[in-house]
Amino acid sequence: MKNTESQSLEYSERLRDLTNMIKLSTAAVKFFKSINEEKSEIKFAFKKLQYIHYMPDKLYQKLKVSAKERGIQSNDEFYNEENTEEVVHDLATKIYKSQDNKMIVKSVLFHVYHHAINGRYATAKNYLLMAHIPDIAQSLDSSTQIIYNRVLVQLGLSAFNLGLI
Repeated sequence: MKNTESQSLEYSERLRDLTNMIKLSTAAVKFFKSINEEKSEIKFAFKKLQYIHYMPDKLYQKLKVSAKERGIQSNDEFYNEENTEEVVHDLATKIYKSQDNKMIVKSVLFHVYHHAINGRYATAKNYLLMAHIPDIAQSLDSSTQIIYNRVLVQLGLSAFNLGLI
């Protein structure tokens, strides 16, 4: 998605793939919830959060249009919400209940990134500071540090777009 032109055929194909992956991960979350398998439910919630955290609401709207054009009728909350804020919040809250600290830290970072990319700078900044992630940033593994750096950049861009810098 990052290396494709938004008007190209490849971009449309990747959007279709993304839609299918989100739909599959949602089905897995619902399945594991129905059989009370919390650990697997959380893993798939995390996977879904990975797919949608970087998604601005404009891209989300394109995904919804793409799904409708292909005739996907779904009662998945992802397609029924006006924006992704509530979906990301619900997924992140579910993951926060897990015992895996690495997953929790990444979920907080994904949550903060999502707020920042959608112009909710103050909320994103508050989440990041309340989680005390800047205090432990140096002790994180390299993949989480990369995510942390991306979050900081996105926070800066969000502040700049709002005229705060």
